[in-house]
Amino acid sequence: MLERVAKCEPAVTSLVKAHDRGLSGRTLSHAGSPFTDRRLIPRPVLHALAGSAVIEGWVKTFDDGIAAILAGDIALEANHSIRRKKNCRPTSTCKRLHWRRLKSAAPPGPERTEAMKKAGMLRN
Repeated sequence: MLERVAKCEPAVTSLVKAHDRGLSGRTLSHAGSPFTDRRLIPRPVLHALAGSAVIEGWVKTFDDGIAAILAGDIALEANHSIRRKKNCRPTSTCKRLHWRRLKSAAPPGPERTEAMKKAGMLRN
């Protein structure tokens, strides 16, 4: 399986700007919980955010992006916070969120299966 992964050649097929996804001002979203201290943002996340700041046109270089994020010049919002604010449409991401809630709320068995069917997560 790892051989197939190593042989793949990922390619960017499109880019979508943050404001086109409903974020306002100089705001980027990220995976995981909100950051209480920007100095503790994991490097892969920080680098992805810095690259996004360049793509958005807010900074000229990757290093400027890192500096702007660490300085607080670019607002950050956790993806799960954004989903709670907006109506959750039946997308695969929302289904995963509902699955996590159902998984913790309902024990395995027929009750969970019925709850998943009602949530539209399983086909009849």
